[in-house]
Amino acid sequence: TQASIVEALGRLGAKDAVPVLIEMLESPEGVVEPDVIFMALGNMGPAAADALPLLMERAREGNSSAALEALGKIGPVTPEVIPFLMEEAQRCEEEPWYGCTATEALGRLHAQSPEILPFLLSVAGGNEPTAAARAITVLAENGMASPELYPLIKTSLSHSDENVRSAAARALFSLGDTLGAETAETVPTLMSMVQREKQYSRARANAINALSTVGRGSPEVLAFFAGYLEREYVLQDDALENLGPEWRELTPALIVALDENQFDQVYDIVGMGPYIHALVLVTGDYAGYRAEDWQAWWDLHRDE
Repeated sequence: TQASIVEALGRLGAKDAVPVLIEMLESPEGVVEPDVIFMALGNMGPAAADALPLLMERAREGNSSAALEALGKIGPVTPEVIPFLMEEAQRCEEEPWYGCTATEALGRLHAQSPEILPFLLSVAGGNEPTAAARAITVLAENGMASPELYPLIKTSLSHSDENVRSAAARALFSLGDTLGAETAETVPTLMSMVQREKQYSRARANAINALSTVGRGSPEVLAFFAGYLEREYVLQDDALENLGPEWRELTPALIVALDENQFDQVYDIVGMGPYIHALVLVTGDYAGYRAEDWQAWWDLHRDE
């Protein structure tokens, strides 16, 4: 089909195809969905620079998040692109999918303009929760660390909006090791989030994950995780993946969780796998796939 051909041209980065794709967008008899063409142009990267003016036009006229996404992928940008994306990003509250895609596009292009980092920091600390949460996420995902970022994250952990709190905790999880030792001061706030947030909320899950980063080596967090595992029998997969030898004293609680996830004594590797892997990470050994195997191992090695 023509759509498949357009997708293939995008993957190949065929610069000679750009005028053809532009013509397809401008044709009133278009037989290929515009979003497919936008995606192909974005996948071409800098080769599709000639399409930037049309992409901006179509983004604004049709509220096309696919056109915005393409703008973020093409770069290098013309002088008009960054101001355009900044303007569209401010629509994140009224048009979340569209406006937040503009924010994500700015994150991809941040190395090309010194204006982008202060703009995203301003949005992240602003009064619109949807825009703030997305900006915090974009800053973290693109590794855009700056002296202003950690104080903003710290403040956002206590924001009235759950999505902002969640984004801040997620940012701590992914950036904690690069933000410095002072992030350990967020441990009480994160533990409070775990206890306060709804049981199955994203904010609670991200707070647990963040504790595995900023609380690494902390006896306080180790005890907190042990109590949580023995009470809830679960821990977030990202947190489990983030464990290491410094969490060795968590072994008994992980064994309890492993035992509780052996549903009806049927050894379901899908349910048990994360806990087995975590036990390997914290002990540096492998004792088997059953809780009783690990308990026997711990009884033998606990004093080492």
